[in-house]
Amino acid sequence: MSSLAIIEIAHLNLRYAHTRIRSVKAAVRMAEAIERFGQISPVLVVPGAAPPIS
Repeated sequence: MSSLAIIEIAHLNLRYAHTRIRSVKAAVRMAEAIERFGQISPVLVVPGAAPPIS
């Protein structure tokens, strides 16, 4: 069974964010594509062992 939930980005655990390759050109192209076509693929998240403590 799957479900859809809207969550704030602040609730995501960005533990691996430091491994991301940052490219301004790629970010601009992605923003333009989302503006033109909308978000085509959903963002998938899985629950962790425990919720992060803020």
